Amino acid sequence: MEDTFTVANGGHFAGVFDGHGGSGVSGMLRDHVHRLYSKALSQQHSEEIQRSANDEILVVDNDDSNETATVTHTGSSFPSIQSHISAIRGALKRIERESLRHDHFEYQGSTAVVVLVHVGENGERTLVSANVGDSRAILCRGRKAVDLTRDHKPSDEREKARIRSMGEDVQWDPYGEIYRVKDLSLSRAIGDRFAKPVVSSEAEIECLPVNAEQDKFFVSKFSPSIEIFCHHNYKERNTSETLHQTKKVTHGRPLRRILYLLLLLFYTFFALASLAKF
Repeated sequence: MEDTFTVANGGHFAGVFDGHGGSGVSGMLRDHVHRLYSKALSQQHSEEIQRSANDEILVVDNDDSNETATVTHTGSSFPSIQSHISAIRGALKRIERESLRHDHFEYQGSTAVVVLVHVGENGERTLVSANVGDSRAILCRGRKAVDLTRDHKPSDEREKARIRSMGEDVQWDPYGEIYRVKDLSLSRAIGDRFAKPVVSSEAEIECLPVNAEQDKFFVSKFSPSIEIFCHHNYKERNTSETLHQTKKVTHGRPLRRILYLLLLLFYTFFALASLAKF
């Protein structure tokens, strides 16, 4: 399958990858993004501890004394949010570089949405979301939908300005009723060597503190068989409209209705269980 996902760290790390043109790039993301992220995070944290250990402050006891005391800062036992951001950005860049090395991946690519949980020294939690492409992650907060990511579509004004600044233009596809750039319906992706650099692989990363009282779970695109999670079905819908489709997927043939309900229950249970482990 071109669409795949990975879950690690007891639910503290979850990624969804929607491949196109083949399953090669999305498979690379599934198999390697968490490993590369973990390796980079360990290195980043070690460097933080070393910088902190080297940061020695000389304190003069009094004005009449030449004696000094040395105060050494020991590093935090928890990696900083910046370390997590650098680690996931670096992991995605590593996979991008590897995909561009292979000729048979020239017309293959994938979106990438990764949501991870940073836990601070005092137990405070922050959701860190990294996004490349037009898959979507949504947080349920107090019965309201909160976007964790922004869709990277050629129709987006910021993306359109970036594309035009590179001398490329956005075309309207009357058959698919969508905007395209380089024949793709998304403006950022991992892979797609033929469309570089206009179709960017730069991850957009956002941080959102967890509200323990109101935050319930977050969802993304898990399977193309579930309409509300499939980016090419919701097209230009906003988040509220996307979540509203949960009321519609139960209509239809009995067997399909049962399948949809089972899938929705499974992923809702999984998401709740993951959040409970934050």
